[in-house]
Amino acid sequence: RGFFRSGTGRFPTNTVPGGAETTPEDINRRRQVVGHFTQLQANGDPLVRGFLLDARGLRVLDNPLGGFYTLPQAMNDSGTIVGWFGGPEGDDPRHGFVLRGSRWTAVNYPGANQTYLTGVASNGTIVGYAVLFGQDPPEVGFVYHKGTFRKLPPAFQPYGVNRAGKIVGVLAAPIAR
Repeated sequence: RGFFRSGTGRFPTNTVPGGAETTPEDINRRRQVVGHFTQLQANGDPLVRGFLLDARGLRVLDNPLGGFYTLPQAMNDSGTIVGWFGGPEGDDPRHGFVLRGSRWTAVNYPGANQTYLTGVASNGTIVGYAVLFGQDPPEVGFVYHKGTFRKLPPAFQPYGVNRAGKIVGVLAAPIAR
């Protein structure tokens, strides 16, 4: 179950109706929450769908570009949402997406089999990582802004970015010294 810590320090929990799991991923200054939930289909297979929760209620986000998964990962203060979508587990490719209002746009790192968008700043700068099978290392972190990708040093996997361009993330593999 997901939770939202209120200004009074309480932790009310939320579960998307009909969802087997609810995972909030990000919240912006307008108190809009974005995340994903799992819904079991009639045959028992899981379907992962995105959601946006705000003062107007719950909105389910199913990527019209296709795919079995829709996983929003981050949202900025203007309401731009980024994440990824794709087919069932083990079925490639995976694509990044940007959702502005009701307009979905696929974003793919050049030559990648999988692209994951993980953070978006208020100025529209996006961070993420991609998987390029057959390369060593196979994962590459990147910054994406105004249609241009900028590769990060090897092993850096970014998860968030602010307007000033400060990036947070993890090291995906040890760095050789």
